[in-house]
Amino acid sequence: MGTSAAAVARLLAGEKPQADWFAPKFLVQVLFETIAAQLAGIQQAYGAFVRLGTEQGQPMAVFERGTLLITSASVDEQGRLTSFGAVPGPALATTEPCQAASLLTSIFRPAKIDTALFTLDFLAAVPAVTLQGTLNSVRAQLGAFVRVDVSKPVAQIIFEKGALNVTTFALNDAGKILGLAIAPAPPEVSFTTLTEAQAAFAALPGRVSLLVREVGSTQALGALNSGQLLAVASTFKLAILGELQAQINAGQRAWTDEVTLEESDKSLPSGTLQNEVTGNRYSLRDLASRMISVSDNTATNVLMRVGRAGVKARLGQTAIRNTRELFVLKNPANLELL
Repeated sequence: MGTSAAAVARLLAGEKPQADWFAPKFLVQVLFETIAAQLAGIQQAYGAFVRLGTEQGQPMAVFERGTLLITSASVDEQGRLTSFGAVPGPALATTEPCQAASLLTSIFRPAKIDTALFTLDFLAAVPAVTLQGTLNSVRAQLGAFVRVDVSKPVAQIIFEKGALNVTTFALNDAGKILGLAIAPAPPEVSFTTLTEAQAAFAALPGRVSLLVREVGSTQALGALNSGQLLAVASTFKLAILGELQAQINAGQRAWTDEVTLEESDKSLPSGTLQNEVTGNRYSLRDLASRMISVSDNTATNVLMRVGRAGVKARLGQTAIRNTRELFVLKNPANLELL
């Protein structure tokens, strides 16, 4: 990459990008605000920047929770970026469920954090005193550690008074923890009637829309601001689930059918399937569960290969992009494709 390597490292490692890091002709093509938003999204999805490396001769940025292959990076004579582009790269080393359970138990069961479990890069970003403070705070709020549950798509750490979801867990080649993120597990909510559920939706803050009807029927069983136009976002995954269910009902497929994960399926989070090994096979039931329960983008892309034509028909669209394709289109370097 030459001189551009320093510019890319500065861009990805900086807490806040600066407009003078970019050549004027780049900022004419892509607004600085758009670039800043894209970088914030990368940091949220991948965590802290670790280093620049290579993958089969191609520049690769390594983060706490994943990698990006640098597809374009050039600078002018002043070292300012004139182009920059990246796509999701290969996954970091992942763990088997039993290994993950063992490591997580080693973190959260003892009273004192064992810093030997973590990489030096992780400890540089999150010092031992911060880790210990977090552990103490968790215990004060949730009580004693009970166990780790890795039977679900998102692993959980169970305590006496509650649970934490493990939203990120990645190891380096030596088996040390390179990425770890936890979040409160959302409470399980159930309703006895549709009216009760609709009232709960209506009480939520912000603008809320709801429409419930039987598949194949035009009669609304429940509605709340149902005529309001909204961005589709991840709700298009329901059309994929509907198409999958239709194919299974027609006897074309079964929930136990397996599909191979391909490198071209891997997308940015949400979800964790992008961290798994290319070539692994997953049942349609597992993929659908990941897509709906944690909005897994990579699982969505695998299922799109199973029934893209049917999804187009259900949504009345002539072109439906999967999540990886949408992230590529959102890349500032591909602005001319929009």
